[in-house]
Amino acid sequence: MDIESLRCFVAVVETGSYTQAAKQVHRSQSAVSQKMQKLAEQTGKPLFIQVGRALELTEDSKFLLGYASHILSLHDDVIRQMQGSQQIIRPLQLGCPDDYAAHILPKIVTSIQAVVPNMPIQIHCNNSTNLQEMLAAGTIDTAIVSRSSAKVAGQYLEKSDGVWAFNGDGDKLAQTYRALGSVPLILFEKVASFIMLRCRGSVR
Repeated sequence: MDIESLRCFVAVVETGSYTQAAKQVHRSQSAVSQKMQKLAEQTGKPLFIQVGRALELTEDSKFLLGYASHILSLHDDVIRQMQGSQQIIRPLQLGCPDDYAAHILPKIVTSIQAVVPNMPIQIHCNNSTNLQEMLAAGTIDTAIVSRSSAKVAGQYLEKSDGVWAFNGDGDKLAQTYRALGSVPLILFEKVASFIMLRCRGSVR
C-alpha cells in the first residue's frame, strides 16, 4: 500500500471522480484508475460504488479514509522535518463558506493542528459551489462544503436542515401564488444544495 495510491484515493474521495482526482494529483485518469484497482486488490474490499455518474463510498472505504488521511499527514510532515526546519512550509489552502466559519471551521482547524502542529493554514471563504470548483481545479487543498447527501464523495461532518422562511403574511403569499403560479424566493446562492421543487396547490 504505497503513499501515492493513498494520495490518489483521498483525491478521488474529495473530488468525487477519477477525472477530477487526476487533475488534483497531476496524473492521468488511467493512472489513478490503476492505483484504485491496486488498492482494492490489496485491501480485498471494493472502495467505491458507481451510482449513476457519482461515486459512493463503501463502509470499508470510509474506514480506510481516516487512516489514509492520517498516514499522508504524517508522511508529508516527516518529509518537511527531514528536509530541515528552516524550510518554508506551504500553507494548507482550506475553503469554507461564511456560514460555517463560526461553528465548524474552528473544530476542523483544531483537528488539523493536532495532527500537524506546524502546518500554516490559509482560509478561503466562498460559497460551496465555487469551493468545489476550486477544489477540482487544485486551487485549494480541501474544503468544507454543503452537499445534498452524505453518501456522495467527501468526508461527512454534520447534517444541517434547510428551512423556508417568510414574513408571516399568509394571505399575501397565497394571493401572490394564485396570481403568478409561483412565489419569489431569495437564495444564498444560485445553485445551492437545496433542490427547488414547484409545489402545486401547497398555498391556498
